[in-house]
Amino acid sequence: MDMYCNCHSIDRARQLFNQQLPSVDHIAYSTLMKAYLSIDQPVQVMELFKQFQRSSLQFDFVFCSNLIQAGKRLGLANQAEFIHRSIPSDLIETNPLLVNQLIDMHAHCAHLNEAHRLFELLKQKDSFSLANLLHGYAIDGQGQQALKIYHENRRSVRMNEQIYKTILSACALDGDLVREAQEIYKSIPEKHRTSEIAAAMVKLSFEIFYFSLPII
Repeated sequence: MDMYCNCHSIDRARQLFNQQLPSVDHIAYSTLMKAYLSIDQPVQVMELFKQFQRSSLQFDFVFCSNLIQAGKRLGLANQAEFIHRSIPSDLIETNPLLVNQLIDMHAHCAHLNEAHRLFELLKQKDSFSLANLLHGYAIDGQGQQALKIYHENRRSVRMNEQIYKTILSACALDGDLVREAQEIYKSIPEKHRTSEIAAAMVKLSFEIFYFSLPII
């Protein structure tokens, strides 16, 4: 199966998988799920999950990680909630990386209340979890909330380029946050002022110019 997946013969890998049912193990499931994700077929991953639920196999980290990635690709809040509920709570509680991935999934699915709740439950908030949460509010057009969360965590979480880029993008989508974005940009250390940060500021400047044009 692994050979066929690596050679992009996923249909053949699936045939082998089906032939071995119901005795396939975690490795077989995870291998095939990862292959479907590589060709952007999250629906097939969910079909595999339905089969998994009918088996006696237990969840493990790799399986859950692939499942969460499928939920993120689907972008549906109800599917994100279903996937989250399906994962055993003890597995989530003992795997901070899994919590970060759940935050990312919920944020991409515009399930922001749940993403924020999970973020607040983290004992050690990091740049990865904060960037994921801010990105969710940014793409949902909630710049004010993104800015609030940024300021609440900027002293306790180590800032990086991804966080700065995300909060500037959130401000660019909200015409009322121009001054705040400029202040954030001034506070960014030189080592983080990369081309992507500059591009975010250019986008912000364009938004200011575009919306200031008179309506004819």
